Amino acid sequence: MKLSTSLIAVKKINSPVDRSTFSEKDLNSAAASILKAEGLINPLVVKRLSLDAYEVVNGHLEYYAAVRAREIDPRKGETIGAFIIDSDNEAALIEQVEILRNNAHTQLIISPPPETIKVPTDSSQVTPEKKLDDLTTKVEQLGQASDRMELTTKNKLDNLTTKVEQLGQASDRMELTTKNKLDNLTTKVEQLGQASRMEVTTENKLDNLTTKVEQLFQAIDRIESVLSQPAKPKATSTTQPKRSYNKQPKLQLQEELDRRKIKVTPKGKKVTNADMIAALEADDEAKKTSS
Repeated sequence: MKLSTSLIAVKKINSPVDRSTFSEKDLNSAAASILKAEGLINPLVVKRLSLDAYEVVNGHLEYYAAVRAREIDPRKGETIGAFIIDSDNEAALIEQVEILRNNAHTQLIISPPPETIKVPTDSSQVTPEKKLDDLTTKVEQLGQASDRMELTTKNKLDNLTTKVEQLGQASDRMELTTKNKLDNLTTKVEQLGQASRMEVTTENKLDNLTTKVEQLFQAIDRIESVLSQPAKPKATSTTQPKRSYNKQPKLQLQEELDRRKIKVTPKGKKVTNADMIAALEADDEAKKTSS
């Protein structure tokens, strides 16, 4: 069977070597490189434990770097390349691992019998306390990732809710503005109608006033016509009574002057009632004298 790598979901792989064995700085650098290259240059060697479970045989640093890459970007770091040890290639792969990929810090050669598993004998040997600390760290990281995901989702939902509210408010303002404009237009039309009615009323009043003035002029003409007739001399006296102009309005005085064709020379800048009365009385005296 030709040897080839397979893409395996990182979450389906585990390592018997504790994560704390490696520097977080190194893991972060390696994770960034994996994400940038979108793959692993040195594939893992894993052993199939079940249909959906694998254990790292070689490449523990690479595995934890892949785990860190998945923590940073779950989409890009979802899978990792690996050689899978099966029954038909187990001997050849283990031989290559022993010869070509020997690493004193991370190597863990797993042969078919479980009792032959080699475990680290140096100071990096895994203890239950370290496993518990590593498990606690992973749980905390998982919780933090969940919190960030919930926070991001909540922020997106809040932003969407805010935008929907803003859209509703903008719609309300637009409707309110349109309603206000319509109300203002209606008010102006009503005011225009009222103004039109006012103009009609004013025109009627002016017509009525003009009619009354004309009637007044006609009455004045009749009175003047009566007054202009020669008075019959009384048996007891030949003196005609003096006509009074003091109570007559300026308009009537002017009409009388125009009728008699008398031109008034004002004493000041304007012709006053006194000037008109004096001219009329002088004309009366002249007529008396001539008679």
